[in-house]
Amino acid sequence: MNKRKKQNDSQYTFASYSLRTKIIIVGVLISVGLLLFHAVTHFSGPARNAFLKITYSPQSGYAFVIQSPGSVKGMKSGAGISGSHSGINPTLYLNKGFPEAIHMINEDPTHSKHNFNVDEFNIHTNDIGYFQSQIVNFTPDKSGTFTYYCKNHPEMKGTVIVT
Repeated sequence: MNKRKKQNDSQYTFASYSLRTKIIIVGVLISVGLLLFHAVTHFSGPARNAFLKITYSPQSGYAFVIQSPGSVKGMKSGAGISGSHSGINPTLYLNKGFPEAIHMINEDPTHSKHNFNVDEFNIHTNDIGYFQSQIVNFTPDKSGTFTYYCKNHPEMKGTVIVT
């Protein structure tokens, strides 16, 4: 008899819980499910990296140019960037809703200060001096064609295309 009572005590079913306990359990399960759904549908992974070098040459003047990530493991040359053969003021191709990281380094031999701006995404960097660098992290939230530029040197401008 004791053995049978002991078996029944250890076999709880969902129906045996109180209404309050059932509501709590269902609420927790729904919350966990929603959190997992949000994480899976809204996680876009690590930022894509674009590398821009700021430079000057007597032939082309001040310019943003494509900077190959070189030996950065797992990176393809010019990832997220395409442009002309010389890579002067390249077009940046970005994806709406995906994080982006634009790495800039000022290698302008005239020691001028430069900045990077995209008005539509409220990106306005500080002036960076010779051999200084800055990373701009953002997630484009609208599609279209936009202009990036340097406030100090109007000839330094290019296109951002977000699809």
